[in-house]
Amino acid sequence: MRILFAFPGHLKTVPMREFCVQALGDLGHEVHVFDFRKSTSERIVSRVGRWLGGSNLRTKPITNARFRRCLRETKPDLFLTLFGFDLTPQSLVAVRARRIPSACWWLNDPFQFERSLQRAGDYDFLFSNSERCVSDYRAQGIPNAHFLPAACHPPVHIKAPPVPQWQ
Repeated sequence: MRILFAFPGHLKTVPMREFCVQALGDLGHEVHVFDFRKSTSERIVSRVGRWLGGSNLRTKPITNARFRRCLRETKPDLFLTLFGFDLTPQSLVAVRARRIPSACWWLNDPFQFERSLQRAGDYDFLFSNSERCVSDYRAQGIPNAHFLPAACHPPVHIKAPPVPQWQ
């Protein structure tokens, strides 16, 4: 399966992106990565826009245009994203127009349940790291909510000997 995997560019504490790409590749999938980090030119445009008083720059229109180009070029069988807040509605419409199933893996439950609920219905499938939240999503009208815990990938996550000072 050809998977377009997108991850947020502003979260430095989420190494899941590398682990996911490697694990999906090890399962035999062709994985194309889209990084929502702004390019240098996108950062310049954003700063100039803020300086000029622009208010809609949070939607990352240039970055999303780059995403839609990537979508057209890779022609994925599945679109998967972590968090899913970097996509504009226009980008999700482009995914749907190509009849590509979309999935969002939300890794901040239950702490940010209300925030994820704002966008959960935009995706064909929502995966939560909290088993308890799945029934809450379904009660809020998100029928394709499923539990997908964070896990380990043996080639990456290896058992290390204990450090005496931390035992």
